[in-house]
Amino acid sequence: MVVELPPGAYIGLINDHNLPGPDGGKGGKHLILLPDYKGKVPKGYHVGKSATYKVLLAVRALPVGGDQDKALKALHAIKVYPLSTASKPKPIAIVDTTEKAMDSTSLKWEDNIQFWEVLQRTIDEEPLVEKFTPM
Repeated sequence: MVVELPPGAYIGLINDHNLPGPDGGKGGKHLILLPDYKGKVPKGYHVGKSATYKVLLAVRALPVGGDQDKALKALHAIKVYPLSTASKPKPIAIVDTTEKAMDSTSLKWEDNIQFWEVLQRTIDEEPLVEKFTPM
């Protein structure tokens, strides 16, 4: 997947903080590769290889000078799309949850069988990463 950031005051992370943000606020195209990616890596990207198939992208736009509207517009300027569409990007739809009430806590299921079901599914779907086995 490609994450295209315009220049600006962003704070973000991809997956587990192991993929750095080398653009220094100048913007750029970041390419996230999966563990078993075998294709050619194109030039012009900040490249990071994930150890997992599920990758979390979280980005905040800082309201420089208190300008929250500008920060929200900056978030909407981010594009995320598959590398296969890079010549004619087809960005995925981003869901803006700003005005939505939501409960994103896992507390509803972390003390029952559902926790163990989710854990088993994650173990089955993800590659084993030796350095994480103690966790």
